[in-house]
Amino acid sequence: MQPGMLERDLKLIHLKDEKSYLLGIVKAAAHRADQEKRFSEAILLYNLAEEYDAVISVLNVELGNSLSRPSSASAGSEAAAYFRAGGESVAMAAGQEDVAKIARSILEHYDRSSGIGGRVSRKNRETCEVLMRLKEAMTLYEENRLDHALEVSFFLSSVVPGRS
Repeated sequence: MQPGMLERDLKLIHLKDEKSYLLGIVKAAAHRADQEKRFSEAILLYNLAEEYDAVISVLNVELGNSLSRPSSASAGSEAAAYFRAGGESVAMAAGQEDVAKIARSILEHYDRSSGIGGRVSRKNRETCEVLMRLKEAMTLYEENRLDHALEVSFFLSSVVPGRS
């Protein structure tokens, strides 16, 4: 694989190796994309910078935001990311815009990839799982599938602590 211009000329931009490039430029770009609420870019860049916990944090924020929108409205969102089947990197696809599906794909990919799953904090992972289930319950409710929505809600009530 032939290196790109940046990789070839790292010393000219005062970077000693490719790891410095990832930590310096890509991580800074990911942070900026995150601050500017550019969901897809933040996920892609954090993943390239090997900041897997940050990927899940961005997903958690977007999942939380999606709970205040009807499911049909979230389908029009520009946020779109999924993992190529068998691939090792994040790929962007306009066809898959459901944030819950994106989150599920990413978590499954991280679980399949050795070493990545362990770099996601338990708290972030559990939060992501609960938010995905909440989104599922809301979607089922919107589709008037009340019995299934109740099943998910009962499951969530056993996972999420309530007031005593």
